[in-house]
Amino acid sequence: DLGSDVRGLIPPLHLFETSANSEYRKKLLRAKFSVGAKIDVRVLWVDAELKKCLLTAKKGLLQESHVPPITSYQDTKHGQRAMGYISKIDDRGLYVTFCNRVFGRVTKRSLTIDLGIADHKAEYTVGDVVSCCVLNKRCRVTKQSIGRVEKPAGPGKSNGGNDDGNSSDDDDAKSSFWELTLSMKPSLPDGSDDVIMDEPKSLKLPKGLIIPAKSMKILQLVKSKTKGGKGDFIPGHALVSIKTKHILKDEASLSIMPAHMECKLPYDQLLDEYETSDTETPDALDSMAEGLLHIGKKINQEAIILSDPEKLDVEYRTGVGSLLVVSIRKRMIDCVKTMGHTKRESEKPNGTSSQVVVPDHDTGLYSGATVMGYVTRIDPRHGGFIRFLDELTGFVPKTKGGLTLPKFGTVATQVVTVDD
Repeated sequence: DLGSDVRGLIPPLHLFETSANSEYRKKLLRAKFSVGAKIDVRVLWVDAELKKCLLTAKKGLLQESHVPPITSYQDTKHGQRAMGYISKIDDRGLYVTFCNRVFGRVTKRSLTIDLGIADHKAEYTVGDVVSCCVLNKRCRVTKQSIGRVEKPAGPGKSNGGNDDGNSSDDDDAKSSFWELTLSMKPSLPDGSDDVIMDEPKSLKLPKGLIIPAKSMKILQLVKSKTKGGKGDFIPGHALVSIKTKHILKDEASLSIMPAHMECKLPYDQLLDEYETSDTETPDALDSMAEGLLHIGKKINQEAIILSDPEKLDVEYRTGVGSLLVVSIRKRMIDCVKTMGHTKRESEKPNGTSSQVVVPDHDTGLYSGATVMGYVTRIDPRHGGFIRFLDELTGFVPKTKGGLTLPKFGTVATQVVTVDD
């Protein structure tokens, strides 16, 4: 009872600083929270329409009066530090919730780099009070959400934590949401932060860049996934580590980036030609890839950057967002080498060169140009789809031989028309 007929609820997760279920805790519960007892609490969120008020009695959240709490995504500042509680733990990291259902994520990679924690699931439990620093905030438009959707939560659930203090996993698909990236690296003794406080900057990586042999170390093998019910599947991939100096040459960027970058080497990027039996099912492709790739080993082949996720520097440091995609197709790598420059500008129509190019969205293509890519999909209804750098895609109709293309194979085709 908060007075003036206003009442709030302290869920079990917020009764004590840490979670426990001992006999002593039960006795303490009956003594501390007996009817009529006065206690200090902090309001986590209020729903005026539903007349709900969620409170916490956690000491760590009550004693931060000198630190302004985080109460809104819009007002959150880069570098702001605040106390919160862990509301969810999964394979990707920790989710920390603040006041008014605002929450963000501390990535597994960030915990490893900043705190040296190898197994965050063993180190932390839901309900732990932690101090976090805001590294980045971003408003995204997508169905995949790790931030709060810009719409009030419905009865009995929220976007950052439900009435029990746990994160909700069943958010409906929304058009926009806020995403907070956090760090749990502790502040220095003088109160300053030992994290990079510069504003996040967009980091563009050179598509088509050749990475030297023995520069990639295999960290993990991820199996292929079925897609729909028509036999389609998403190829698995190897998670590889590449020294950042092989990708970035700018000293300023190198100074704020980790020594290694994690990249994705899809199983459909290992060879120029695949046996038909290896591409028919996910299990067959996985078996073939696992015979070529071994965790902990370096790949004794050159690689090429296929696509740039166009992330912020802080997202690379914390492991947020999509991964850089690389390929070890020898024919494509040799083709890029012979092009002689990185911009990959093909000859204009009045030129006489017959050079084969591996194009991207910046390439000046024209009718009659010869381009090299790989077959990413064959649709029996229409034809074959050819993928180039930066996810630039071409199409070969079935009337032009699109159905006879080798699945996942490297092919050279001629441009007939170019769509804007």
